[in-house]
Amino acid sequence: MTGSIRLLYPICWMILCVYLGLFLGGCPEQACPAGHCTSQESCLADASCSSPSEQTSTPDTTNPPDTTNPPDTTNPPDTTNPPDTTLPPDTTNPPDTTNPPDTTNPPCAADGGSCGSFGCCAGLVCNDKKLCVLPTSGEVIVNKDEFFYKLPASTASFQVWTQPTLQKATPEATAPSAQSDAIRIYSAKREFEPFQVLLRSTTPKSIQIQWQTFPNLGASHRMEMALVGYSQGKAESLTPIVQGQTLTIAANSTLAVWGTLFVPADAPTGAHETTLTLQDGTTAHTLTLRLHVFAFQLPAETHFRSQMNLSIQPLMDGKGTYQEQLDRAKRFLIEHRFTPKSVPWPSGFGASITWENNKNPQRCKQFYDEPDESPPYSIGHLARRYGLGQGWNDGVGFPTMMLFQFVDNATPRPSSFCGVARGTGHEGTTEYNNAYGAYLKALQDYLAQASLLDKGYHYVMNEPQNDADHALAAHLCRLIRQAAPKLKIAISEEAKPQIYADSKGACGYDIWIAHIPTYAPYTENAWQRHLQHGEKTWWYSLPQDSAPFPNPTRPENDGIEVRVIPWLAWRFRAEGWAYYDVGSFLTNGKQPTVRFALLREGFEDYEYLWLINQQRYPIPKQTAIPDESVNRLVSSLTSYNRDPAALTKLRLEMGRYLGKERTDLPLIKSADPPRPRQPYYLNFQDPNGEPKASPLQVNGKTYLKIGWDKYDEKRGYGWFGPYISDPKITRSQWLADAPVNPLQRSILYDDYGRKNTFEIDLPNGLYKVTVSVGWHNKTYRYHQVWIEGSPLIDNETTDANNQYYIVRSVDVDLKDGKLTLEMGGKSPKSNDFEYTMLNFLDIELR
Repeated sequence: MTGSIRLLYPICWMILCVYLGLFLGGCPEQACPAGHCTSQESCLADASCSSPSEQTSTPDTTNPPDTTNPPDTTNPPDTTNPPDTTLPPDTTNPPDTTNPPDTTNPPCAADGGSCGSFGCCAGLVCNDKKLCVLPTSGEVIVNKDEFFYKLPASTASFQVWTQPTLQKATPEATAPSAQSDAIRIYSAKREFEPFQVLLRSTTPKSIQIQWQTFPNLGASHRMEMALVGYSQGKAESLTPIVQGQTLTIAANSTLAVWGTLFVPADAPTGAHETTLTLQDGTTAHTLTLRLHVFAFQLPAETHFRSQMNLSIQPLMDGKGTYQEQLDRAKRFLIEHRFTPKSVPWPSGFGASITWENNKNPQRCKQFYDEPDESPPYSIGHLARRYGLGQGWNDGVGFPTMMLFQFVDNATPRPSSFCGVARGTGHEGTTEYNNAYGAYLKALQDYLAQASLLDKGYHYVMNEPQNDADHALAAHLCRLIRQAAPKLKIAISEEAKPQIYADSKGACGYDIWIAHIPTYAPYTENAWQRHLQHGEKTWWYSLPQDSAPFPNPTRPENDGIEVRVIPWLAWRFRAEGWAYYDVGSFLTNGKQPTVRFALLREGFEDYEYLWLINQQRYPIPKQTAIPDESVNRLVSSLTSYNRDPAALTKLRLEMGRYLGKERTDLPLIKSADPPRPRQPYYLNFQDPNGEPKASPLQVNGKTYLKIGWDKYDEKRGYGWFGPYISDPKITRSQWLADAPVNPLQRSILYDDYGRKNTFEIDLPNGLYKVTVSVGWHNKTYRYHQVWIEGSPLIDNETTDANNQYYIVRSVDVDLKDGKLTLEMGGKSPKSNDFEYTMLNFLDIELR
């Protein structure tokens, strides 16, 4: 809020609350005084109570500070009991008086703290024992102050704070205004939980860092610290820090420390505490780490599937035997809940090892599992050890195991097999297919004997591009089913009828690995294949995936784009994720980055959902227990809550639900923005072009002019999309001579037909939302508009039959504090990107 009156009122109220001992973490809103905020456009732009003509905020000099009531000097300090001087003060570490503590915003009381002197921190309530606790039930209000706050070490020139790990640190980041007394960490047992400490100084500093382990957490608990490095202005690399290491803080630049805590399965439930010390010359800043362990543990098995293409060799540390190094490298991956592309590396199930191998005494006739090799190199040993956990990891292996894959993107099978030529095409000659089928049958039978049949899969083909590729995918599916009907097969493609309903014979893949930006039109297909044939969907990402779709592969993207993948997967009943270059999520081939750590957090989130769902996967078209909670966070592949506090709060409350600290499933509700609950009218146009009327009034309603501006948190509205900053692609149009009102003469459209997402922050509640699309005198076949993730205009045509426009309304019960409109993208009717011509958006109260 920028208006001076709005600023002054909460500050006064806060001071009053503190003196009364009643401060509860927030103060009431004040209605705008008469004569202020009378323009829709002014209110919407900054939610202030300034007059419409004001462009910047100026100090309020009309109401100077109250000097009529000077401080009370009638009650001087009590000198009857002078301080105890028998023990002189410790002068070895005198208090730092050059940088007094920042007291502009008094700290709040955390979990278990007294409700007396200060109010409870955000998210807490005062119970009948006058202690601050988390609520036991009810809707969960998301408040950033609960997770973004300064720590007691902060002074006017040296700021220390914490924020959710989802919020990537940046060199420009500054401390929030909220304060609390400790870094609060919440974790299940058998979970890795990260936290952040951020430091910023007005002058250069050298700080020594030391930390203590938790005294009663169990011998196997671990706590590691890393220095965050920046890539393209966002937190990315994590360089390990050793005890007592000196950290150099540049003046007016933020340094971030990333902590990772492992809470073992046998950790005691409840509160734990330790300290982290920042030694600044003679001054020691001691930070409290306050951990709450939930009364449940994550399963040892991983339930969100993955296919992570990375090199295992750099993960080996060169210490001990080869088998010991291999065990630790695979343990590193399984602790992150990631499945490598080649589980049994350094061996594998490919034909060159198990069938065509020259060491095989029955070459091309009998399956060969390298019985003469030493165990660390034998597929017979490695597959059972890492697939089933035999002799390793307490009997828990990787959840899946890719057996072997296509030759390359354009070549599913080798040109010859066991001396038999494939022929000129990829379909293969009868002799070739028989030879290949004999190998697949032997592989299937071996896996069944080894109890690995349910885990292994053959990755048959990658990204078929056209009808010929689809026909080949169906052909290969039929050949494999004939030779080895129980062998699982996978393809990187959406579940398409061009493959599973091929005219030469129906055949489906056990695992469809779909590209996230192209998945939505095939959701119904995927669900039907799941329900009718047991076929599952995984997803994959590519570096070029652009907004508004999440892209976890790029370091410059926000942390939510990494962690939201498993949440979206639950929402859309996908069960895994694949990426061809997960090695880029590591530095030096072995050191995790922030993205690597956040990906593990997302995989652990999925375990929370799986446990809440009574240890079951969700089933398409059936309601799963956590669905209502999940659906408040994500509604479509491009519409999800991007506020780091929202996901952080939901995960915390899900932990409390599983630990039986709250009685009902948590349903998050975003705190209302300062913008008042009232009608809003938006015209999509060039804000500096036609219609130029200011204010723009149509049919008695005043419209805000909305162009292709990126979403801005302070402004509270804007777009997410691949070309938002390129006016050659995201374009506007004014139809000067069209015989329609100015709103329908105005058009925003994406010249590439890509999907774009518009969000506007609004108070929660029931609204009637009306959208118009069209272009006078022009026909467009496949307009697409979604409101809050549900289709409103579903691949529909504007032409002479409807006077070239569609105007449609829907009632929306807003719960997440953001109204989301999505438009455009690839149409399932044409399988191509199509235009959506957007005119206006009316938001009215219900």
